[in-house]
Amino acid sequence: MLEGGNPGVTPVRPAACHSSSRPSPRCVFFDAFGTLVTLHRPFERLKANLESLGYSIPLGDVEAAMRQEFAYYIAHSVKASDPERLRRLRLECAGVLLEALRERGHALSVGCEEMVDALMDAIRFELYPDALPALQALKERGVGIGLISNWDCSLQEVVRVLGLNAYLECVIISALCGCEKPDPGLFHEALRQAGVAAEETFHIGDSYEKDVLGARAAGIAPILLDRQGKHSPGDAPVARDLLEAVELLSRQPGQARWPDA
Repeated sequence: MLEGGNPGVTPVRPAACHSSSRPSPRCVFFDAFGTLVTLHRPFERLKANLESLGYSIPLGDVEAAMRQEFAYYIAHSVKASDPERLRRLRLECAGVLLEALRERGHALSVGCEEMVDALMDAIRFELYPDALPALQALKERGVGIGLISNWDCSLQEVVRVLGLNAYLECVIISALCGCEKPDPGLFHEALRQAGVAAEETFHIGDSYEKDVLGARAAGIAPILLDRQGKHSPGDAPVARDLLEAVELLSRQPGQARWPDA
């Protein structure tokens, strides 16, 4: 249950000049999954859960089936705007997972409800090691922080469990807004809730299509997070980790100093 981009090298358009008139940032928005949040060994956890149900399935088959479930979730998460719709989506995802396993020669005599339990137990979110240090650095500089994510209505609970509430001024969830990144509407809602203008804001995310293009369409300066070195240089600043991304904020033209705390 996550958002994600396409694998492989993502071509980034030819370099363009960055505006020198953008003021020091008052607020920085972050993507969630792949940027601040990741999963803790989901394939191994699901394999163990299936073994507890009496099915020994090779890890490679479990991973391939789970990735099919991920893709289905990503394509449909926007409709999970309340607990009942989320429950139905999870049942659909369990069905996708069961069918993907069946296609690989593993026909399980397990209902969708039972598979939901096994699947959700395997989905354990955790923060990247650089997430809290980056957020703390911004907080100490007096910069506001927000989250913009293609996620279902359960994101607020994930944020609470991971201890992010102390850092975030707003959490913008696609399923609650009825649109997904790169739709600029999601970014406009973040600006509205944070009470800031686009020209005094940055957005950091790991998808060129969803984060860079979406932020730019809303007038927000983007920074592309590239943890695996998959993106070629181009028209957006690129950081290999969140601390580098935070440092890049002060190095952009017009970013000579941080705002007073």
